[in-house]
Amino acid sequence: ATEKYTNPYYFDTEGKNKIRSKWAVDQQSKKAISPQIEVIWEVYVDGLAPTSKLDYKKTSKYYDGKNSFLGSNLSINIKSIDDNSGLDQVYFSLNGENYKPVSGAINVDREGDQILKYYAVDKVGNVEKEKEKKFTLDLSPPKTYYNITGISDGDVIALSTKIYLSAKDSLSGVAKTFYRIDNDKEVLYRAGSKIPISNLKDGNHELHIYSIDKVNNKEEETIVKFYLDRTAPIIAADILGDRYLMGEKIFFSGRTKMKLTAVDNKAGVENILYSVNGGKFTNYENPFYLPTVQGTHIVKYYAIDKMKNNSGGNSSKYEKYKHVISRIYVDLTGPILSQNITGPTYKTRDTLFISKETKLKFTAIDKESGLQYISYSLDGNPDEIKYDGAVQIDEPGFHKLVYYGYDNVNNRNRAELTFFVDSAGPAIKYNYSIASQGVKLDLPVYPFHVILYLGATDQTIGTKELFYSINKGTLRSYSFSVSGFKRNKINTVDIKARDYLNNETNLELKFYIE
Repeated sequence: ATEKYTNPYYFDTEGKNKIRSKWAVDQQSKKAISPQIEVIWEVYVDGLAPTSKLDYKKTSKYYDGKNSFLGSNLSINIKSIDDNSGLDQVYFSLNGENYKPVSGAINVDREGDQILKYYAVDKVGNVEKEKEKKFTLDLSPPKTYYNITGISDGDVIALSTKIYLSAKDSLSGVAKTFYRIDNDKEVLYRAGSKIPISNLKDGNHELHIYSIDKVNNKEEETIVKFYLDRTAPIIAADILGDRYLMGEKIFFSGRTKMKLTAVDNKAGVENILYSVNGGKFTNYENPFYLPTVQGTHIVKYYAIDKMKNNSGGNSSKYEKYKHVISRIYVDLTGPILSQNITGPTYKTRDTLFISKETKLKFTAIDKESGLQYISYSLDGNPDEIKYDGAVQIDEPGFHKLVYYGYDNVNNRNRAELTFFVDSAGPAIKYNYSIASQGVKLDLPVYPFHVILYLGATDQTIGTKELFYSINKGTLRSYSFSVSGFKRNKINTVDIKARDYLNNETNLELKFYIE
């Protein structure tokens, strides 16, 4: 009944099979062995092909749901097993090459898409079904880029400047990007975020950046050098012309200009702005005058560099401090002048007469910047003489004296004084009531009853007083005549004439009275 299954005969079980005969027969006598035993013939059946799998544990792997990516140092081992007859040989083909036996690890060093086919054969000729592995070998690191947005000039950036990073990888894709600034610790970059620079000091810095792809190819670090300019320009005001400092108060004249100058440590000054008396801030171009209105003026000014650093600060919260403030008093008027004349003076009609003993004194008051000095010039002389005390004029005649008051910002006022200097006394005249009777002791001789008549004339301002004394006696005011001389001796008459400036003329008369 089973004859049809015997030629050929197939085993139904993989691995060990048994063929049984009923009783064992002695190989020599060819007779059944007694006691009887069953004969079992073990036959091992191998109908299954080997199984193979790939092992690449030493490299990095990444699967994106569609494609497999392997990293550098790729070494592929094909591990095959056969549970029965045993493994005879393993074969592989890489990228369409002819199959060849596997003799060790398969090294792949060409970047890009790969196709690895492989199979194994056991010792009874069972051949494994060809297997295929498609993958991409990624040997190239990513490339990290930096993007500077906002204010910059070459490698100089501002505090408001934003630095962003981006990275690209042509195969497996970017896994992570890292950065560090100077010697700070390394930081994982979060896509789309800006690199924080607010805590950096003014000066040179280095940004170190790199990325790693998804099979751990690491990029060589890129160093981005930059200069963070967070220092505002230094601004200073210069005065062109007259100025005077009194305590904390600054005085200008109407001729004074204000010059603004700014310097910057790195990026350079972009603009200077100023405002006068709360007006709109204006771009500074040239030195400027303050308003021609006497009094205090407020000038506000500040500078901005090319990084928009402001010499007065950047926060609108402190807007009122966003400038340097100068309070300047514009002094447009010179000192108030006055004069004081001490000593002999006489005025008739429109002429002032003085003597060489008369003192001309000048004073000045300036309630703004204050008096600097007083000077004067005489009779049109262009050179001014510094006034340092009372002035006396010796030269007779008409004079014109101009005196000046200068305040501390060189505002000048002038006043003038015209006068006539009279330094000569009156001319004394005399007559005797009788002619001389002769000469005695070299002197004219007059009789006892002689009368002396006196007179004095002053061609400039007139005679004020006429005095006389006889023989060194009391000085008397002359009214009509002089008489009462002593007989038989020499008589002396001293005569003194004064004009209205107290200029004096003295005359002595000697004669002999019989």
